[in-house]
Parts: sequence; structure tokens; C-alpha cells
Amino acid sequence: MNKMENMEIKQLVVSMSLPIIISMVIQALYNIVDSIFVAKISSDALTAVSLCYPVQTIMIAIACGTAVGFNTLLARYLGEKKFDYANNTMMHGILLGFVNGLVFLILGLLFSNVFLSWFTSDSNVVSLANTYIRICTMFSFSVFVQIIFERIMQATGNAIYNMVMQGAGAIINIILDPILIFGWFGLPEMGVAGAAIATVIGQFCAMLIGYVITKIKIKELDIHIHNFSFSIPILCKIYKVGVPAILMQSVLSLA
Repeated sequence: MNKMENMEIKQLVVSMSLPIIISMVIQALYNIVDSIFVAKISSDALTAVSLCYPVQTIMIAIACGTAVGFNTLLARYLGEKKFDYANNTMMHGILLGFVNGLVFLILGLLFSNVFLSWFTSDSNVVSLANTYIRICTMFSFSVFVQIIFERIMQATGNAIYNMVMQGAGAIINIILDPILIFGWFGLPEMGVAGAAIATVIGQFCAMLIGYVITKIKIKELDIHIHNFSFSIPILCKIYKVGVPAILMQSVLSLA
């Protein structure tokens, strides 16, 4: 039974919204946990990581805004039983995740120093922040693609899997943070770099879990290259809804 079609509305709202709320709270844990452990290194380290949060907020804004447009279009095609269009839309969403990750990789490598120089002239803080932001942006494709998988689960009425995916990523981050930051179990002490590496590993694992769940559990869709046919109209439809959402979510970071 497809609960999106058959479940009573009040029950559907609760069953869909609670896992999404919990998964968004879990997403915030990445920055909170990093701050808790990094603060034990030095005040400069905490300042450095804090200066990187606006960039991460913009990344999440673009990821979520793109995913809003993607989710709207995917859900519509699924509701209309146009599964070929739905599969093609899904593949476009995954492609956009990797493209957005590539854009932030380039921006992080080329412009992180310029961005950080707007906020501080302390060379130690800039050096630490550069390390953190470059690692996070270099592997940012994980968070972009992960959020696409979240929206696939929402569009198909499987929001509970969001919580599983996000929770697993957050737990991995929490476990790895002190190990990599302070060099436990014979590993080298990595400091701020360790915090960034723990974050991207958690995000990468969440992305992989999202892929596996979508591949195995989401029967309406099929992740395969043969389902992809590049379509500018699909991109336009995604960003017709996505761009306003991106701008709205970016306001906090810009402020």
C-alpha cells in the first residue's frame, strides 16, 4: 500500500514530518559536535571552525534549495505514475549533487583564503580555518548527494529512512571526532583537520547509506545510468522552485 495515497492526512503529516524534523536536528549536530571537541584544542581552533560555518550554511542552503525543487518535481511525476520521468528526474538530482560539490571544491581551493581574510588578520586562525574549510568543500559532494537521497525518500513516503541515514552519519562523526582530533588508538593527532575529516567521513557514509536504501528499499525508482537522459526542461523545473528556496535559506548565512 502506498501511504502517500491511502493514509489518513493527519497521520500522514505526523509520520512524514517527525522523521524530517529529527533528521534536520541531527544535521545540526555535525557543527555542534565539531565545536565541542575543537574548543578543547584552543580558542584559535574554535574561532577558525566558527568562521567556516557560514560557508557550510550556504552549502546546506544550496543543497536543500535544489532538493526542494527536485522533490517537488519527483513527487509530481510519481503521483502521475510517470515513472520514466521520475527516474530521469532522480538521476538529474544526483548529477546536480555532484556538480554542486565540484563547484564548492573549486571555490574552496581558490577563494577560501580571500573569504577568511574578510573576518580576521590572525595568521594562525586563517591557517586553521583554511585547513577545515578546504577539506569540507573538497568532499562536499557527499552532503549534496546525501540530501538528494533524503528527498527521494520523502517523495516516496519513506521519511523514516532520513532519520536512519542522518543518524548513522552523525554517530560516525561523533565517534571519529575525538579519535582523529586528539590522536587516539595510535593515530596521529590531527586537530582541526581531524574534525573536518570526521565530518566528511560521516557525510560520505550517510550518502552511501542513502544510496543503498534507495537501491534496495525504494521500489518505485531505479538508480541506473540507462534511466538518464539530459534534459534542460527538467533542470529549469527543478530550479524554478529551487532558486527561491536557496535564496531564502541563504539569508541567515549572508546576514
